[in-house]
Amino acid sequence: MSGIIKSRVAGRMEAAQCLYSQEFTDVDGEDALRALFDSMPDHGDHPDPEAESFAWQLVLGVWRNKAAIDAVIEQNATNWRFDRIGRVELGVLRVAVYELLYAKEFSRHVIINDAVEIVRQFGIGHSTGFVTGVLSAVDKSLIQKNL
Repeated sequence: MSGIIKSRVAGRMEAAQCLYSQEFTDVDGEDALRALFDSMPDHGDHPDPEAESFAWQLVLGVWRNKAAIDAVIEQNATNWRFDRIGRVELGVLRVAVYELLYAKEFSRHVIINDAVEIVRQFGIGHSTGFVTGVLSAVDKSLIQKNL
């Protein structure tokens, strides 16, 4: 795996983990969010500054656009109540939907594939199918809107 791809995946994973942690912590502003992010354990013996920077951009982007992102997830989680979505899966979905809607730095297929791989690693049994379904529906919706 090349360095850029490794940094990208590590950044997405770190962002999802921070967003997961944020669900259980009283975070009342960007300074508190940054403190939470900075308190996250480093991944591996040699932290990757590119991954850390990318992760922080994702966390901050999700934080600033959370209501819109959650609305898109809820719209596309067919036959699934938003409050029943697992917190691991929700963190991963928020990162991916943020990128699909706002960042657009990487191809949609790469974003979706990375999200599914992260959920496969950290989620529960049915998670990959659920995340794939939600993100595929979001992707289809965006294509129809030409975004």
